[in-house]
Amino acid sequence: MMNFVKRKAKEEGRRALILETQSSNVAAISFYLKQGFQLGGFDLSAYHNDDVARHEVRLEFVYFLE
Repeated sequence: MMNFVKRKAKEEGRRALILETQSSNVAAISFYLKQGFQLGGFDLSAYHNDDVARHEVRLEFVYFLE
C-alpha cells in the first residue's frame, strides 16, 4: 500500500508525503524509516500538556518525492 501511495503522489505531482505518529509507537517509526521517511518535525504538546512525561510526543515524518 505504501508503494501505491508513493507512486500515486508522484504521478499527481505532489512534493512530499507527510504523516505523524507518537514517539511511543516504535513499530510505526521503524516502518516509516525503512520506507525512506525522515523526521520532519515534532510537537511537544499536541496531545496533552505533559506529552514529554507521557512519552507521547507527536512526530512528523516526511517522504520527499523526486
